[in-house]
Amino acid sequence: MCFPGACAATALALAMAPIATSQTAPAPVTPQTTAGTIAPPAAATHTSANAPDFQTRIKQMLSAAWLADLYPFTRDTDISDEGYEAGLALALRCARMAPERRPAWDMVLLLADQVEGGTPDEARVARREALAALAKLDPLDDAVRLSRIADAIEAHPTADARVRAYEAILAPQNRAALGAPAAARLAYQLASLESRIGNTELFSRWLAEAVKADPSYPTAAQAAAGYFRMRVADPAADIELLSIAVEANPRDLSTWSALLSVLLDGGAFKSAERTARMAIAVAEAERRNELVYSFTGDLATALWGSGQRQEASHELDLRMNRLTEDYRRVISLMDPSITNERLAREYPPLPSTLSIAMLGIAQKDGDTKKFDLLLERALRGTDAEVKRAEEQGSSKAEVGSFLLQRTVTLLLFGKDLSTIPALLDDAVKSGALGEQGKARFDAMLAWRQGKAEVALKALEPLRANDPLAQYAYASALADAKRTADAITEFRTIAETHIGTSLGLLALDRLSDLLAQPKLVASQLSKQIADRAEVLNTALAKHLPTTLDEMIDRPFRALTVEVKPSATMIGPYESFSFGIRIRNSSRLPMAIGGDAPISGKVTMRSAAPRPGETDAAELPPQPLLIDRRLRLMPGEEILVTVDADLTVVGMLLNIQPLDSHLVSVSVVSNPSTASGGQAPGFLGSVTGAPPIQFTGVTVNETWVKDSRALIRTAGSIEAVTRLALLTHAAADPALLPESIRGDAPAIWADIVEAWKAMPDTAQAWVLGVLPRDTPAMAPLIEAARASTSTTVLRSWAITRIADPTDPILDVCRRSGDAELAKLADAVQWVADRRAKRAADEVGLETERARSMPKDTGSGGGR
Repeated sequence: MCFPGACAATALALAMAPIATSQTAPAPVTPQTTAGTIAPPAAATHTSANAPDFQTRIKQMLSAAWLADLYPFTRDTDISDEGYEAGLALALRCARMAPERRPAWDMVLLLADQVEGGTPDEARVARREALAALAKLDPLDDAVRLSRIADAIEAHPTADARVRAYEAILAPQNRAALGAPAAARLAYQLASLESRIGNTELFSRWLAEAVKADPSYPTAAQAAAGYFRMRVADPAADIELLSIAVEANPRDLSTWSALLSVLLDGGAFKSAERTARMAIAVAEAERRNELVYSFTGDLATALWGSGQRQEASHELDLRMNRLTEDYRRVISLMDPSITNERLAREYPPLPSTLSIAMLGIAQKDGDTKKFDLLLERALRGTDAEVKRAEEQGSSKAEVGSFLLQRTVTLLLFGKDLSTIPALLDDAVKSGALGEQGKARFDAMLAWRQGKAEVALKALEPLRANDPLAQYAYASALADAKRTADAITEFRTIAETHIGTSLGLLALDRLSDLLAQPKLVASQLSKQIADRAEVLNTALAKHLPTTLDEMIDRPFRALTVEVKPSATMIGPYESFSFGIRIRNSSRLPMAIGGDAPISGKVTMRSAAPRPGETDAAELPPQPLLIDRRLRLMPGEEILVTVDADLTVVGMLLNIQPLDSHLVSVSVVSNPSTASGGQAPGFLGSVTGAPPIQFTGVTVNETWVKDSRALIRTAGSIEAVTRLALLTHAAADPALLPESIRGDAPAIWADIVEAWKAMPDTAQAWVLGVLPRDTPAMAPLIEAARASTSTTVLRSWAITRIADPTDPILDVCRRSGDAELAKLADAVQWVADRRAKRAADEVGLETERARSMPKDTGSGGGR
C-alpha cells in the first residue's frame, strides 16, 4: 500500500511492532514462578560473567546521582524557561550515559513537554530519541508505541496530511498489527482532529470507530455518550451509551451521576436504586463525601418514588448517621478543644435534594419527633455551608445561595418562619436573589402564613416556568379548599418532574387529596409506566451484572504484589522493586490517568531516623506504571522500578553509614481526594518484605581496610568505599577515638585516591558527599581545582546553594555551552531561593517584634 509521505510509512512501521497481548510480563522482567506468588526482579548483584564493566557501572551511578538532584531542581517554583532547557540537556546526558535504565528517558519526555513552547525543534528531537530508547527497553510498552506513532503522524505539516496518515494507519489491513486498544486511541485522536477542522460527520464516524474498536477505552466511551446523546432522542439509547461509559470507567463519578439523572427523570426507580447503590460504593471508596451525600439523596428518591418509603427511611438513617459521625470526627481533629455538647450540634452540609427527601418521607410518615430532628439537622447543615463558604472567602453570591437553601427548607417544612424576611433581604444584598425570585419567596411566605388568596394571586403568573412556585400555588389551592384545582396542579408537577424531590412531594400531596396512600408515579399514566419499563429493560441489558460483582467485592478485582530484588542491601548497591498488577475481574480494564486502573501508584515507606528506633514516614512518591493500555481479564503487568530514584534509594545515599530497616508498600489506584496517599476504588495497600540496609560499622579495622581499598584502580568498590570513608571522616566524632589523630593522613589518602580516579568517578563521589564540614576542606579544595566538565556538572547540579559561588564562573568559562547554560539556570534558582529565605527570616523577625514580651515570673520555655 502507498502511504502519503515518509512519516506515514514510519508510523506504519511502528504500528507493526510487537503488541502487548500476552498475559506474561515482557522479557526483561522476571516471570511468574508459581501461582499466587511472584519472583523478585533480577538481583542487584552480578556474577563475573554478566557484571557491567567499570565505565558502564560508574556511568549508571553518576546518571542516577545527577537525576536525584535534577528532579527537585526542575520542580522548583522559581525555575525559568532556560532552566527547563538546561534540565532537558542534562537529562539527555544522563539518559545517554545509562541508556539501559528508564528513569532518565522518562525525565527527558517530561522536560521535552515543558520546553516545547520555547524550543519546539529541540523538544521534538529529544522526545523522539527518548521514545526510541524506551521502545528498545520494552518493545511491548503500548504507551510508548502509541506515542511514537502519533509523533510520526503529527510531523506532517498540514491537518489534511495528518488526516490521511491517520486513515492509512487505521485501514482494515493494519488493525491486527495495531491491536484494538491502540486502534481505538488513534481513532479517537483522528476524531479530535476532524472536530478541530470542523468535519462534524467524520468526527462522529471516527468517534464511533474508537468505541467499537475498544469499548473499554474510557475517554472515547465518555465522549461518545456526551456527543451522541445530544443527537438521539431515545432514552434507551441514552442508557446504552452511558452504560458503556460506566463500564469503561466505573471510577468516573460524573458518568454515574448522568446515568442516575436519566433513570430518575424517566421514573425507572428500580434501576435507579441499583445504580445509586453502586455509585455510593464508588464515591465512598474514592473518599468523595460530597458525592456520597448526593448519591444518597438519589437512592432515597429512587426508593421513595417506587413506594418503598420504609426502606428509604431506613437507608437514610443508616447512611446519615455514619456520615454525621465522620463529619464530627473531622471537626474534632480540626478543633480538639470543641466540647462534646457543641460537637453534638454539628451536622454535615447536605444537598437540598437530600434534605427534602429526608423531610418529605418523615412528614408523610407522621413521625413528628423524627421530623423535628431532621429539620434541625438540615438547618444546621446549611449553617455549616454558610460558615465554610465565609471561611474560604467565597463570593457573596455563593454565600447567598446557601441562605436561599435554608429559606426553601423553612418554607416547605419549617414551623418558625420569623427569620425568613431577613434571610431574603441578605440573599438580595448578596446578589443571589433577583426581583422575580424575591416575589416568589414572598408569595410562598404568604401561603405558609395562611394567606392563601394573597399567595394565589402572586403565584399564578409565576407557576408556568417555576416548579417551586407551582408547588406553592397547588398547596395554596388545597388550603383554599379548591381541591379539584389542587389535584390538577399536583398531578402536573408529579408527571413533569418525575424522579425529583419536588415531584415526589407533589405526588405525596396528590395521594392525600385522592385518598390513595400507595400512589406511585407509574400509576399516573401508561406513558410514564411504559417509559420506565423501557429504561429498566435497557439498563438490565447494557449494564452487566459483573460490574455489580466488582463493586460488591472491589478488592478482588485487582491483584497487586510487590517484591524488592533483595531484602539485604549494602551501601550504594543497586536494587529494584517489582510491582505486579493483575486484572482478576471479568471485565477488561484500561490503564491510564482517567481509567479504572490508575496509571500511577504511590510508594509509601518508613524508616527510623538516625539514632532512633521508631520508624518515621518518608515522603510518599508517585510511580508511573502505564506501560500497557489495557488489561483483559486474567492479564497482568509487571513493572520494574529502579530504586535509586525512589525515596528509599535516596535515603540509602544520604545516610549510607546508617543501618535501616525499611518498610515499603504500594498504594494502587490512589484516591485523588486523599492526595494519592490512600487507595481509591479497586485500590489497595500492598506491602513488600522489609528491607534491611546494612550500613557500615566504622571501626579501626574498617578505616584501615578502606584506606587501602580506595587506591584500587578500576574498581567500583573502591569508588563507593571512598564515598563511605568521606562520610565517616566528615564528622570526626564518627571516627574511632584511637585514630582521630590520623585524620589529616586519612584526608590526604582520600584526596590522592579521588584525584587518581577517572572524572566520572570523581563526579559521582562529589555528587553523594554530605554537606560541607570543616574537616572536608582538603577534598573540597581539590574538587574546586578540577577543570573537568563532568566534575563541574556535579558541582553545579548537586552542591551549589550560594548564587555567588565562584564555581559558576568556572562553569561558564569551561567552553561547554550546555554547562554554561546549566550554571546560569542554577544561579537563577539559587538567587531566588536565597531571597525567599531572607524574606522568610524578615517575616519571622517582624513577627517576633510584634509579639508582646512576657514580663511574668518563671517565663521559661
